[in-house]
Amino acid sequence: MTNSYRKKSAGRSALFHFFVSLALGVSLVLFALILFLLLFFTWADYPCRKYNFLSAALNPLLFLLIGGILALLFFRRRKFTRKIETDAGQKRADRAVRISLPVIYALQVFFDVNLYFETSWDADVIAASARELADGHLSDELNLYFSRCQNNVFMAWVYSLLLRVGRIFRIPDAYDLCIIAAVNSLIALAACYLVYRTGVLLTGSYRIALVGYAAGLLLMAFSPWNIIPYSDTPALAAPVLVFYFYLRRDWNPWVRAIGIALSAFIGYIIKPTVIFALLSAAAWELLRLLQIRRALGSGNPHLKQRRREFLQAAILTAAIFLALPQVLGRAYSAAGFRLDSEQRYSIYHFLMLGQNDRTGGIYADEDVNFSNSFDNYAERKAANIQRIKEQLQKRGFAGELLFTGKKLISDYNDGTFAWGVEGSFYKVLKPQLSPISGMLRSVFYSTGSHYHVFLVCTQFLWLGALMLLLLSIAGAIYEYRKSKAADIRYLIILSALVAITVYNAVFETRARYLYIYVPFYLIAAMYGIRVILLRRLERIS
Repeated sequence: MTNSYRKKSAGRSALFHFFVSLALGVSLVLFALILFLLLFFTWADYPCRKYNFLSAALNPLLFLLIGGILALLFFRRRKFTRKIETDAGQKRADRAVRISLPVIYALQVFFDVNLYFETSWDADVIAASARELADGHLSDELNLYFSRCQNNVFMAWVYSLLLRVGRIFRIPDAYDLCIIAAVNSLIALAACYLVYRTGVLLTGSYRIALVGYAAGLLLMAFSPWNIIPYSDTPALAAPVLVFYFYLRRDWNPWVRAIGIALSAFIGYIIKPTVIFALLSAAAWELLRLLQIRRALGSGNPHLKQRRREFLQAAILTAAIFLALPQVLGRAYSAAGFRLDSEQRYSIYHFLMLGQNDRTGGIYADEDVNFSNSFDNYAERKAANIQRIKEQLQKRGFAGELLFTGKKLISDYNDGTFAWGVEGSFYKVLKPQLSPISGMLRSVFYSTGSHYHVFLVCTQFLWLGALMLLLLSIAGAIYEYRKSKAADIRYLIILSALVAITVYNAVFETRARYLYIYVPFYLIAAMYGIRVILLRRLERIS
């Protein structure tokens, strides 16, 4: 081996360890800061603040309760580790989860029908456009909306197809959107199942995976967000599906590559932030390839196979991202969309929304009207950039830190993910179908008499997941310092969570923008449980 090759190998190794240390360090600081803010600063005035009692009084109580439970598990971990998880136990757990899926789905649909109502804001626009498209036309007003918000076009088109299917089955017009809720519920349940399967693969424990599955059922499968015809639930399974295809190295490489590419693309055109999962996986896999080359040499068969699989996935993903938009464009035109590219918003429009002092970085009509006052894309983009500069200069560095801290609290201090705070949320309520309807609405409607039950349960699960996430980071740092070994799979999860957090802290903020990454938070929390019970994280070779 020449000195030149040794230097290059050492450089690759140093680069890999630098990024591992950076990812773990940034994650630790960021999520420790978030938990600190949620514990001590929820009394502050921040965007979409609600439930003053929960924000100011309940959080400390929940922190104490969750912390006590985790401490109890920590001191009893040796007793737990003596329990051997057999193959038979794994098969029973798998069978129980599979059997539960149709039962849970039937309950989900029952909940959807009894909770069903029509909301306002953008979800109302999507519903109205889906109905018009199902009738074979789309008004000029709605075409203007989609020219500006082109990321919602795919969703409206798919929803129109679902409404046509609903008409075949003669679903009453008053409940026509229930078929969308049923599909949303199916996607949420699929995300829960993927959390379980991923948990088994990563932790090696079906017991830990079952905990993640149960938490997912409460946070996703039975979330009232399923009845809202908008992009949050339809994109819910996409990031974790990208990750699951990445994990399955025992599958055919072409199946994995196609699965990764299609999952990422469909998720991206529904909710662009899905791309963080794909970029995180690609970046860490590339770094891993450099590390393997350093350790094993460029001619190693394992490296060659892994490099070939990476190229397959990269080429397929690029091809799909380039080709499918052209195909979909023709389908949109045939459906009735007439989009004007000069009316579209740039990314700077959403950055401008996220930097508005008066609104705290959430949606504001004044910002939307400002962007709409320009007739072409170039002028609108330039005006957005100028306003962003003015906002940043006005706040200064210290003001920007305070502003961002408030946005982080707004994003993370809500286990319901901002349920009930969008526009005129309960625009059209439907008649109660039975006494059960009234009971369910009293729990899940933010105007209900028992809504506090839903709030406390979701807040407990959400804060618990965040505390376990921080614990998993601490465990990963300890393991890395001790052995210099890092689990790339865990780093992919962690990097995606940092990316979505930073995105929300900079751009337009909403707690529900975190929702599609709930599976990732639960997977990281399962790592935290493993740290408590087994003292170490699973490592990948």
